[in-house]
Amino acid sequence: MELKIIKTLDCNLSRPLPIHFLRRFSKAAEAEDIEYATSKYFIELAIIESNMAYYKPSEIAASSLFLSLNLLRGYAKLAMGLDDSCWTPTLQWYSRYSVEHIKQPGRSLPLLLSLIHI
Repeated sequence: MELKIIKTLDCNLSRPLPIHFLRRFSKAAEAEDIEYATSKYFIELAIIESNMAYYKPSEIAASSLFLSLNLLRGYAKLAMGLDDSCWTPTLQWYSRYSVEHIKQPGRSLPLLLSLIHI
């Protein structure tokens, strides 16, 4: 009977994916298409790595957007690292993650990039 109710309501009971969170976060960031696409690419790299399974889908999405914004908006400097200013209070509110929180999974994403020699 429960299955009949679920089918009637057309409910989706699947696990949320990082891409679902990325859509929301990129709207809050007013991200351009290239920043969104780059973030999606980082998510694709992250979800196939076993060491990233520890992180929540929302953390992976937030970290990938943080890295993408830094790289494409020119905030990332080789000598200085990533700049926190791209993670605005609006993004902190929508994602519920501070910069300090998303830097940990964000550190793993550049390691993935170095593995594929981009």
